Amino acid sequence: MKITLIMEQALAEIVQLNPTCIEIDEYAKNAGYGVVTVSESGGYFPPRFHNTWRIKYGGRGHIDIGCCGYHLMLDKKWVKDFIEFIKNKRKSPK
Repeated sequence: MKITLIMEQALAEIVQLNPTCIEIDEYAKNAGYGVVTVSESGGYFPPRFHNTWRIKYGGRGHIDIGCCGYHLMLDKKWVKDFIEFIKNKRKSPK
């Protein structure tokens, strides 16, 4: 399956899940190296597919989403982890 198709399907699922800033914040605090950076904007920015593999050396197709001063860059490995994190968090008793 082409990366674009994988990421478009993942993006649609993330949009449907509509992660909250609290969920993004919790995920960011435990995310792996290269997945999260600090953002100058503390506000929410919605998920979007960003394909940088042709733009720069080491670029990759990934989904950007952010809130609470965090910018997540979810590639095909981490996007699955993020989706599962959100689903599991919502299933767990409060």
